[in-house]
Amino acid sequence: MRKIISNIALFGGMVAGGMLLASCGEHDMFNPNNKADQYAANWEQKIGAIDPNQDWSMATTVKATMSIHEDAFADYKLQLYSSNPINNEDANLIASYKVETDARGYASASFNVDIVKGTKEVYAARMDSHNRRIYKIANITEEGINVSLGATTKAFAPTRAANNSDNQYVIPAFLSPYPTAADVDNEINNGGYTKRTNFDGFWSQGEECVAFEISENMNIPNTYAFQSAKKVLIVVKSGAVLTFPSSGANNWASWSQEKYDIIIENGGELKMDMPNSDCGLGFARLIVQRGGKVTGKRLSTGYPQNNVVTDGIWNDGTIELEWLNMAKSNIYNNGVMKINTFDTSNGGRITNNGRVECETFGATSDQSGEIWTNCLFRCKDYMKGSNFRIGANAALEAKVVEIYGNLDLNKNAILRASESGIIGNCTINAPSATGNDFALVSIPDLLYYDDNNHTTGAITGNLYIEYNNFKDRSDNDAAYWAGVLANYMITNAGAICKVGEAPLTIAGNDATDIESVDCSGKGNTPVNKQPQTPNYQSWILACEDLGDADDRDFNDIVLEVRKNVESNKAEVRCLAAGGTLPANIYYNGQPVGESHAMLGGETKQMINTSGTLGRFSDWKEIEADATGWTITDNIDKFQIKVTMNDKTMVGTLISAPAEGKTPHMIIVPGEWEWPIERKNINEAYPKFVDWNANASITDWNSAKEADMVVKRK
Repeated sequence: MRKIISNIALFGGMVAGGMLLASCGEHDMFNPNNKADQYAANWEQKIGAIDPNQDWSMATTVKATMSIHEDAFADYKLQLYSSNPINNEDANLIASYKVETDARGYASASFNVDIVKGTKEVYAARMDSHNRRIYKIANITEEGINVSLGATTKAFAPTRAANNSDNQYVIPAFLSPYPTAADVDNEINNGGYTKRTNFDGFWSQGEECVAFEISENMNIPNTYAFQSAKKVLIVVKSGAVLTFPSSGANNWASWSQEKYDIIIENGGELKMDMPNSDCGLGFARLIVQRGGKVTGKRLSTGYPQNNVVTDGIWNDGTIELEWLNMAKSNIYNNGVMKINTFDTSNGGRITNNGRVECETFGATSDQSGEIWTNCLFRCKDYMKGSNFRIGANAALEAKVVEIYGNLDLNKNAILRASESGIIGNCTINAPSATGNDFALVSIPDLLYYDDNNHTTGAITGNLYIEYNNFKDRSDNDAAYWAGVLANYMITNAGAICKVGEAPLTIAGNDATDIESVDCSGKGNTPVNKQPQTPNYQSWILACEDLGDADDRDFNDIVLEVRKNVESNKAEVRCLAAGGTLPANIYYNGQPVGESHAMLGGETKQMINTSGTLGRFSDWKEIEADATGWTITDNIDKFQIKVTMNDKTMVGTLISAPAEGKTPHMIIVPGEWEWPIERKNINEAYPKFVDWNANASITDWNSAKEADMVVKRK
């Protein structure tokens, strides 16, 4: 039990003759003969009896212990956040401690932290010397917070195994055929080609090698134009647009050429304008140089009637299509691809070192299609395929994900389904289990494979699997299938760090950070996303100076207090001054400032007691070394003296309330919005009366009357 200073005291040199002190408004008069029990009696009449255990603080202190198993003799920063700081801009940084691992690669830190009463979980983070973060859930129990990051066993050996490359599961950088404009000119001039500038009159020229140089806008004719030519080269030059017309069935099926290249140079464009049929490129290679474009409706590559898988598209520019079918063909992307329907009904692989965005990837009728990506591959709806390989710092994302073959993940790789997913009879290879790198598979609703092929397979390496539910796809016994998943987890227990219902985010490698310009054969370059200006957990001291016995708006002096966990200092600032008399703030006996002056106003002004929060004071240091500082342990050091304008020492002394007594100060989280002038707290926050009667209630401040509080923003 902390030592309590009386809430309200009449202090120093009482002035005779019934002198009156003005409080919340000019009409509020403070009579020094009024007794504190009048305020208490009115409180009980209007709000009710107070819980004897009520300490009027929403803050509580818990002990946190964080441990790490990483590289030996390496510096790390261990942090706690109130929520996931990547997807919640209001997340508060609660604690931050630097540690150095020992010869075992082990370090720990124990400390006390303030949290909001009723909090069930926080987020633990570790940041290394390269500013890379891993976030993990940390549950709050009766013993406090205990969380371990890094390897999951104390037998961890700090020596790295054979996973010291950026791509343990290699995704090739391009064997790029991208010719320069000079290369193309040389090919045309010295390759024995017959030059043409349009398609007029051309049907088939036998063994002729023909080169079409398209320098002006034109349409492709409705013919099988190039079936028997030995070599075909179509070059769309800068400024030209080559269009498939809006009518007729066009097919470039070509299975006999030695060479068939369609090259879109920088500034050129190939446009698909057929609404109901697709342009079939057959065995042709479509080469899009940087600055070139392919746009329009429907395009098909490869030749499904033949078992040969060809190289269909090499893109270093931009491809934007409504429908793309990679029928037994491979696609290599260094640029940007935006595809509505990405059909893979006859297999093939896309090797992505750029950026791909689509509505769907994969055929609904089978499991064909592979994705090998070193950068971002994002589908809005579903992604379905046989083998997925994710490079270092890269991401695959879709609403629904289905994988039926191998899943290879390099360090910091992310496979994320926002809704549900299936991991079939699938071997998952993650970064080496004896190294310090991680990968993440995040699927909220994890579905079983099928009735005969359960979710099985081996998992190797450091892999975080995150899911909310194991969900039955049909009317079968969900408990049985949950057991199947449990067996899957047990089988691979040495490789999995199971996060339960909490999201884990590899910051700096999140898909929202990945831009095509950052991508290379060695993966995306992390941009180390983190909160730009951390929000430190803060607390509001909302005070009532007893203007009259029925005044409970708690806006007379509003202070915000925090521990700056980066500078390790305790700080305070003033947010509101609802009284019209001087209110001098003290901490540990030392003056902090007068509330009106701190806000840049005059004593007679009421500041920030209506509408939207306006100006507030700068942060002022109150304790230089706040290593073990908590608001719970230091609230008694705050005092506020409200005095008359002539500085006669008559007025109120406000300090931390005693348990079960009528309060003139309450302690609430820093996001709280206090009542506007003359709106009592039980009016602005109807559930306040419940908190008054039951100290264990922790959500009273979540229900407010919006027009009765000062809006923070």
